Formats: sequence, structure tokens, C-alpha cells
Amino acid sequence: MGGALGRFRSDAGEELILEQNQFVEQILGGSVVRGLTEEEMAYYREPYPTPQSRLPTLQWPRELPADGEPARNVEVVTRIGGWMQGTDLPMLFLWARPGALNNEAFADAMVERVRNIQTAFVGAGRHYIQEDQPEMIGRTVADWRRRIGGE
Repeated sequence: MGGALGRFRSDAGEELILEQNQFVEQILGGSVVRGLTEEEMAYYREPYPTPQSRLPTLQWPRELPADGEPARNVEVVTRIGGWMQGTDLPMLFLWARPGALNNEAFADAMVERVRNIQTAFVGAGRHYIQEDQPEMIGRTVADWRRRIGGE
């Protein structure tokens, strides 16, 4: 496993996340197309002023299922994927360009695998598309809910 996820899951993770706050300082900011203002970054930094307060941001990447680990979470995600393929519950997948885990190719794959899913392009974005496209996401979800008979 390479990249930031691999580094965060290694012994170096404590230094990178707890001491350097890289999850907020590099990953967050680098995952938003429009960039974040200093004021916005201050809001994201606020809950994590000390290394001890950053423990959740260290644990999070260590719990993401990748390369078969951690096995318990791989099993949970596999089970959820199976449920998604069999349910009649309507679902909506929002994607952005260039996207990260939410790109056009992944949206197409979801349509192939999940019978009751719709996809919607919301515009430019990477991973944290809610920061790049909040209005478009709100309008898209509201429109989808109306179309499926929601409130």
C-alpha cells in the first residue's frame, strides 16, 4: 500500500498526523479543487489543536479497508456491497471531475453493479466534493428526492 494512506498506516503515521497534522494540513486542502481559505482551514483545525486531539484522524486511515486490512472492515464493506446489489432501496451516487473515489469511472461501475442506483455529475471536485459543490449537491439531492417520491 503506497501513498499517503500507506504512510499514515505505518509507524510514521504518528509523526505525520499527530505531530504535523497532515490529515488536515495536506490531505484536506489538497482534496478540494477550489482550495480552502485560511478562515475555512481554521475551522477544520479547531477540533484538533493538540496531538492527543488528533488521534481520531490517525485512526481513521488505519480503519479504511485497503489491501485486505483490517479484515473486519473488509468484511463489513463486502457485506454492505452485497446488500446494495440486492436491495430495492433507491440510491444516488454523486460524482465529480477529476474526482477521487467519486469519479466518472466509479459512477459507471456502480451502475453496472447496483441495480437501483442513479448517478449525478455535480461538477469540478476531488475527494471532498461538498467543499467544491455544496449548492449543486443540495439541488441534486433535492431533485432526486422529488423524483423518487421523497419529501
